[in-house]
Amino acid sequence: MNIHEHQAKQILKKYGAVVPEGVFALNVEELLEKVKSLKTEKYVLKAQIHAGGRGKAGGVKILNTIDELELAAKELLGKTLITHQTGPEGREVKRLYVEESSNIEKEFYLSCLVDRASSKIAFISSDQGGMDIEEVASKTPEKILTTKVDINEEISNTDCEKIIKIFDLNNDSKNQAINLIKSIYKMFISTDANMVEVNPLILTKEEKIVCLDAKVNFDSNALFRHPEIVELRDLNEEDSTEIEASKHDLAYIKLDGSIGCMVNGAGLAMATMDIIKLFGQEPANFLDVGGGASKEKVSAAFKIILSDPNVKGILINIFGGIMRCDILAQGVVDAAKEISISVPLVVRLAGTNFKEGKEILDNSGLKLISAENLDDAAKKIIEAIKYNVGFKNTDESIILMWEDNRESKKLYGNVLFEGELSHFNGNQISFSDNSSTEIDLSSPTMVYASEYIYTATFDATTTPKKIRINKLNTELENVWAQTGVALTPENDQRNVFLVDLGGVGVGCFWSESRSFLSGFDIFFQSLNPDGEPQLSSGGITVAESNGDDYIQAFIPAPDGISFLIFCNSEFKLISIVFALFKLFL
Repeated sequence: MNIHEHQAKQILKKYGAVVPEGVFALNVEELLEKVKSLKTEKYVLKAQIHAGGRGKAGGVKILNTIDELELAAKELLGKTLITHQTGPEGREVKRLYVEESSNIEKEFYLSCLVDRASSKIAFISSDQGGMDIEEVASKTPEKILTTKVDINEEISNTDCEKIIKIFDLNNDSKNQAINLIKSIYKMFISTDANMVEVNPLILTKEEKIVCLDAKVNFDSNALFRHPEIVELRDLNEEDSTEIEASKHDLAYIKLDGSIGCMVNGAGLAMATMDIIKLFGQEPANFLDVGGGASKEKVSAAFKIILSDPNVKGILINIFGGIMRCDILAQGVVDAAKEISISVPLVVRLAGTNFKEGKEILDNSGLKLISAENLDDAAKKIIEAIKYNVGFKNTDESIILMWEDNRESKKLYGNVLFEGELSHFNGNQISFSDNSSTEIDLSSPTMVYASEYIYTATFDATTTPKKIRINKLNTELENVWAQTGVALTPENDQRNVFLVDLGGVGVGCFWSESRSFLSGFDIFFQSLNPDGEPQLSSGGITVAESNGDDYIQAFIPAPDGISFLIFCNSEFKLISIVFALFKLFL
């Protein structure tokens, strides 16, 4: 469990650490009233979110007057901060902290955490504290010192001196630092903390050792012993699905992949995620249903997994021990019949009564895939989603599209309504061959918009290769011409991405190389509901470089400004680039 900086500092102070005096508030009026108690020439205003990197994101400001503080506080409160730890969605600032300024002479880094490999507490120290500690660790690891302390013994002066040796302090400051290490150690043990980080730890010009910033994380499994820490929990800073999972006693952590995982046991869950990665895909979550997976618990797990729009398939991996496989299999069947599962589902059972469990699954009438072992399960779920272009679960039906090579590579689709498929073996949607060797960069895609489906496919029969956009109704019938609308190419087009324009048509991003020197750049075109291009014939240039640019995601944000995420290979290095883009509506 994470807590805010101002909360962490109060706990550290309780155990004897020196921290700057400060006040926090949930609104500006309260903040201005509380800062009257501070004795300082300058005010340090800090956004309180559960993420690092606030300083670089504009979440820390030094102000000279109350008026400056008021203005800055109004600007910061309610602002979304985007740091390297928040992801592109960022975190909204809902509380503020102001503390007295410090006269900094030198900055250090200090942290401690549980080292599971050695079953000891590891203290990490460096004389290069501040915002760029990650860069220090990467480029100059010799400037970082690790000291391990036996958890079964009281920390000694010798241990403390090893930890702070790299600080190179004089006698008085050295004694202060030793006392601080002892305070942190005592707090760490007493509160069942997982991690304490002080960055920066500073030496002031008055030769005082002060914790200028602090981050603390606690062992969630030990919170029952610390109700006073539970009270510090800020649900506004936690993922809503993780909160929902905790209500059902599910251990859930959202990840960035496309394969949802439902597993009993943390170790087995880690192994499941590892093997998914081994076979070239990424897990969408860590989810441990525990040993008593009832129908209600499994149902809740399904709902949580399916709430993630990135999930393209689900892998259930169960090892029956205390919980028999047949009981859990029945829970899966009952839950799956109540919930509309619109993605491929692979189930692997092993352990107690696994044969009976497998029989229940095989006779369930559900469209699930049974796996013999973990390797087989990973291969099957990855194969099941490989050619899955996309799906849409409407109010009444499920629309599924896939790429099929029954004649030449074309796009097919089907509609599932009340358990019945609308087309035997699928309805052909695209009519041009997409037999490309560049599979990953020329895969079709779809988007559901205003009761219509827009598709983007590749035509490999032309030179250069074209992208064709088409519009379908919910019966998978072409609204536009069978061949669709071709985007005007100058060279081979690839890596297409469609965007719903909110009832006024569809937007299309793609990559194309229009000059020998530029590589593949990203372009954008919008089509109205009649399929007429709204921009110049070649679209507009969105991103260009000396390398290749391939779009990865498009995330809508307020006021029409959206995040565009793409890979860039300039200078032979592959990097992820975030850009702002305003749709031309």
